[in-house]
Amino acid sequence: MLTFNHQSDNKTIRLVETVGWNDGCPGDDYQYVTLSHCWGPPKMAEKQIKLRSSNIEDFKRGLSLDDLPKTFRQAMEFAAKIPKVGYIWIDSLCIKQGDVEDWLKESAAMGQVYSYTFLNISATAGTDSTFGLFSRR
Repeated sequence: MLTFNHQSDNKTIRLVETVGWNDGCPGDDYQYVTLSHCWGPPKMAEKQIKLRSSNIEDFKRGLSLDDLPKTFRQAMEFAAKIPKVGYIWIDSLCIKQGDVEDWLKESAAMGQVYSYTFLNISATAGTDSTFGLFSRR
């Protein structure tokens, strides 16, 4: 599994591998959250930032929060405020898109990913990743 860690400057995130995690958890001191979101229509989903084999090293070096769509950015900012939550898992940023082998392996583990999460953030009002987590009633 791959997940994102919010860096100390609060403006950068980076992809980290979770190979050494016991029982799907980063350790006693930290937990992770997940994000459920709508990818949107195919044209929107195609434009969405996503993990690919070609950009995985860039993701590991770090991304600016400002480069992410509003839903992802708000989810990461929200998660960073929760004590002992140091990581967030977002499917499109943690599973290599267009890589059938990675998708088969990671999709088979999704039940475990969601069962070990401390909290699932559900962006249910948004029709795509640009909407954000919050809406007016």
